Amino acid sequence: MGTNAVKWTGTRASSLLSSMHRSRGIGEKLILAVLLVVYSIPIWWFHHFPSQDGPGHLYNAYLLSGWWKSSFPVNRGFFALNRAPVPNWLTTGLLALLMQVMTPATAEKVVLTLYVIFLPLAMRYAARSLRSSSRYIYLLGFLFIYNYFFHLGMLNFCVSLAWYLVFIGYWARNRHCLGFRQILILLCLTLLFYFSNGLSYFIGLLTVAVLSVASFFSEYHRGNLTGWWEKLVRPHIGLLLVVPLSLSYLALHGPYYDWSRSSPLTWGDISWMFSRLTVLTAANDNIDLRITHAVAAVLVLAFGLKCYSRMKVRKLIWTDSLLIAALLQFILYLLAPEAAAGVGLIKARIILFPLLTLVLWLTVQPFKRTFTVILTFAVVFASLALVGRDVNRYVWQAPMLDQFFAAADHIERNSTILPLSFHQAGYDPQGRDRKLKYDPFLHATELIAIEKGLVDLNDYEAATRNFPLVYEYALDPSRIIGHEREYGFPPQAYVTSYYRSTGRFVDYVLLWNVRAEDFSNADAQRTFKELAANYELVYSAPQIPLQLFARRLRQSSSLWPGEGSSRSARHRDR
Repeated sequence: MGTNAVKWTGTRASSLLSSMHRSRGIGEKLILAVLLVVYSIPIWWFHHFPSQDGPGHLYNAYLLSGWWKSSFPVNRGFFALNRAPVPNWLTTGLLALLMQVMTPATAEKVVLTLYVIFLPLAMRYAARSLRSSSRYIYLLGFLFIYNYFFHLGMLNFCVSLAWYLVFIGYWARNRHCLGFRQILILLCLTLLFYFSNGLSYFIGLLTVAVLSVASFFSEYHRGNLTGWWEKLVRPHIGLLLVVPLSLSYLALHGPYYDWSRSSPLTWGDISWMFSRLTVLTAANDNIDLRITHAVAAVLVLAFGLKCYSRMKVRKLIWTDSLLIAALLQFILYLLAPEAAAGVGLIKARIILFPLLTLVLWLTVQPFKRTFTVILTFAVVFASLALVGRDVNRYVWQAPMLDQFFAAADHIERNSTILPLSFHQAGYDPQGRDRKLKYDPFLHATELIAIEKGLVDLNDYEAATRNFPLVYEYALDPSRIIGHEREYGFPPQAYVTSYYRSTGRFVDYVLLWNVRAEDFSNADAQRTFKELAANYELVYSAPQIPLQLFARRLRQSSSLWPGEGSSRSARHRDR
């Protein structure tokens, strides 16, 4: 009888523990689901998500979506498919596919939502791959969603952060049985990784190499002396198969990139960046920076406490090699140029990886449950506060963008347009400086181009050759009009030279954010004179600095020889 009672009691206790674990797991998943919904709301709340380069990506995906359609409204003769295996295909291709069944605006929202969901789930996957009992603390991944690059519209790069975590997670789960099937899946992951962002791919490769060596030597110290070929060499041979794509890309387009710009760092710069986590904010606003400063302090506290407790037991495990990987990534950040091979903001991109890797290391540490809850709550609350600050900016940007898009009512379909941005926009309707680090108006014309089927003659993607579509060389506006410039200075745009060189008209010129001082600039004066002689103002936004000029229609001109008098003649020579 006593034995049966003991058995019953043990079974009962085991059942209760199992029930508690299940209920705790359900609660954890519920919190995760609620956060995913909350972080997705800003994407769908506004008609257009305000980002800097996002409209450019959407426009080029729109061009790609109708590339083989005979009835496509945009004149594709201005563009060509990029023959090089450029590492920016993933979201462009996905957007183009979605546009077969939905509008471009909806397709963009779907892809942005997939990213918002993908990144925290990737952090959860990586954390549980490295330590299966990791709970809650992986929610720190939400901190990285609405980062600086997300507002710049660099969606391919943002998605590559998630692939970085998935890449590490899949390798960690299968590191003891890396057979042909697992290596093939890793190779597919590296292809997806590479076609998101080439820089991220190589950083991911470096990180997995460090983890592989650490894992192997951990097994070696346990007496397992076999498997070096299967665990170290063979997997990386498979992962390196993607490298020829990068070499092919550089071989095809290397001649176009003969520049590299270094950016020397001071310890003050480094201290400011790490103490404020500026790469996670969309504005250099005092409130935003105070929030990220508090987050940095919490992360440093968690890191310090865990290092102290680990030093007391004097025991290292192979996942501690994440700290070595983070250190190597930081060294790469110090040594890297600011721009090279047609890619900018290299340092700012790289610094996200040691931060992400450090947070991943924290997620696999066995903190006490109370501290885990406090740490997770503090960081997630701060992250939500930052999103709230971002939404506040979207609210005042929305009516300004509506005025911008109202210019579409004054543009004929199937025309050409040249947008010229004179200064970055960071002011709200009341003229207050909001210290934005991105300009939602810089490429907003490309949303008008989608609506009206226009050829955008300032499509930076087609001009940089880092994306799936490029300008036809003979029609490349950046080469002929010469509007490329250092950001923040008036553009050097010789509008009428485009017709002389190509026989194609610039039908509309859109000026954004012209200021009084621009009228004393020699380059700007030339542009203004060309507009005064050959264009007429057809729209001036009431509350934002936007002006739209349409080409005058004359029987004859030294600038526009042989042009007809009717407005429809504008399209005859296309």
